[in-house]
Amino acid sequence: MAGLTSSDNETSREPFSVLASMLVVGACTAVFGCCTPYLAAAHAAEGVTEEPSILFQRTCAGCHAGGGNILQPNSTLFAKDLDRNGMANVENIFQITYSGKGRMPGYGEKCAPRGQCTFGPRLSDSDIRALAEFVRLQADQGWTK
Repeated sequence: MAGLTSSDNETSREPFSVLASMLVVGACTAVFGCCTPYLAAAHAAEGVTEEPSILFQRTCAGCHAGGGNILQPNSTLFAKDLDRNGMANVENIFQITYSGKGRMPGYGEKCAPRGQCTFGPRLSDSDIRALAEFVRLQADQGWTK
C-alpha cells in the first residue's frame, strides 16, 4: 500500500519483498513437499498412523525430551543407558513401550494390568514398532536435533 510507507524507498522494495517471499515459500514446498507424500505412503503401508518423530513428541517427550528421563536420570534413551538397562535392541524397546515398567506406562492396545498402562490413547503395534525404531536410531545418533 503505497500511501502507508514512510518513504518512497521502502515502497519500491515492497514488490521485491513479496516476490522473494513467494519464491522462498515455493522453493520450500517444492523441496520438502515432494518428499512428504512418499514418507507418508511408506508409513501408511506399514500401518503407522503418524510420523515417528511426531509420535515421540506427543507420547514420550513429556518424560524423555531429547532422550533424557526426568523421572529416572539413569534410565535415559541414550545408547549407553539403553544398553546398560537391557534395552539394546528395537525389540526390547518395543516390549517396554508396549507393556510399561515401573513408573513408565505401557501404550500397547492389549497392555495389562490396567494400572501399568497409560490412561491416554493406546498405540497400535505398528506405531510402537516405529517408535522403538525411532528411539534406537536417535540413541545411535546421540539424540541430535
